[in-house]
Amino acid sequence: MRSQEQAFRAYYASMTEGELLQTAANRNSFIGVAQKILAQELDSRGLTPSPPPQPPARHSAVWNWGHHLVERFHHPHHPAPT
Repeated sequence: MRSQEQAFRAYYASMTEGELLQTAANRNSFIGVAQKILAQELDSRGLTPSPPPQPPARHSAVWNWGHHLVERFHHPHHPAPT
């Protein structure tokens, strides 16, 4: 076993279940070996972390303006201009 894996294994093993689940919430930002060892520790404890949060959708200014126009002129309360 590599020393890096041993270090992650010892670190995760020392955590409480709450700490481990809180750490798992950010797992997508971890390096591969850290994710792998974290998943193994979670599995060994029978813990299922919640899915990582999805970043908000980012749209360009052109998309935002176009979306605004569609909403404005196709909304049932606002008839299209004649």
